[in-house]
Amino acid sequence: MSQQTKGFSIIEIVLVVAILAIIGLIGWRVWDANQHKDSSDTTTQQSQSEIKTTDDLNKTEDSLDNTNIDEDYEAQLDAETSF
Repeated sequence: MSQQTKGFSIIEIVLVVAILAIIGLIGWRVWDANQHKDSSDTTTQQSQSEIKTTDDLNKTEDSLDNTNIDEDYEAQLDAETSF
């Protein structure tokens, strides 16, 4: 007597699940890497803002004026920029 079986064996199911898990893991890693890359690009763009108006220029000059520059460096800078 021959018995016909229907359906999948456990080995076939485990192989399909393993392959899907590997594909899903690779896809998740690529997506996660792209998310981190996009967020770092946004941060870089925000820290390098453009000077578009006179107010932006004045704020930048004030910020530079408030930094502590060594006196020797400041004197050298004055000597180099005076014409």
